[in-house]
Amino acid sequence: MPAIGAGHVGATPVAVLQGRAHYYERGRADEMKGPFAPWRPLGCETVLLTNAAGSLRLDMPPGSPMVISDHINFTGANPLFGEAAGSDRFVDMVDAYDPKLVAQMLSVARAANIICHDGVYIWFCGPSFETPAEIRAARTLGADAVGMSTVPETILARQAGMKVVAVSLMTTSRQASRTTSSATSRPWPWHATRRARCNVCCALFWRITGKRLSHAAWPGLMRTIRAHI
Repeated sequence: MPAIGAGHVGATPVAVLQGRAHYYERGRADEMKGPFAPWRPLGCETVLLTNAAGSLRLDMPPGSPMVISDHINFTGANPLFGEAAGSDRFVDMVDAYDPKLVAQMLSVARAANIICHDGVYIWFCGPSFETPAEIRAARTLGADAVGMSTVPETILARQAGMKVVAVSLMTTSRQASRTTSSATSRPWPWHATRRARCNVCCALFWRITGKRLSHAAWPGLMRTIRAHI
């Protein structure tokens, strides 16, 4: 279960969840249903998701952030499997990643001189990495980045009526080859991954809360985010 940190960004109450349960850990796509269940009744309107992913684009090397504009579920699994008849299991996934928040994220990134891409994330179940043939298939389907999380949480959040915005940080480059591994670059150093993801998340917080943080509030927020991502 994720650990939870709670506080305020300006006047906006914020809860930060540390970690996530992955589908590959126990073969259940609904592992994050419990951690997500209480937030909408408590008044949460927006969910910001982050992940580490493999890039399928040459112009998006390791270290690059990407705002997710849409996703492809390549696993055949769904966290809503087994929902009772008559429930809200038929979730509309058009604009699953809120277009306004995606645009705001990109705008804030430009203002902060952060080179931030947008694109389609494809969910593989893992834990093994993708074969070269799977990488070629993902690129043919229109994916820009590949990973093993985020899609179940997005579905659960949308079922609960919450807006979603998600950021992937590229930590490897996935380029299909018949003679080499699908992960052709070394993983980005973890400390650099955390720093880059923290910078992007803080930029998003500015926009989601509707105000730029004061200089005095900035160090406290940075510490909170670093401790929980």
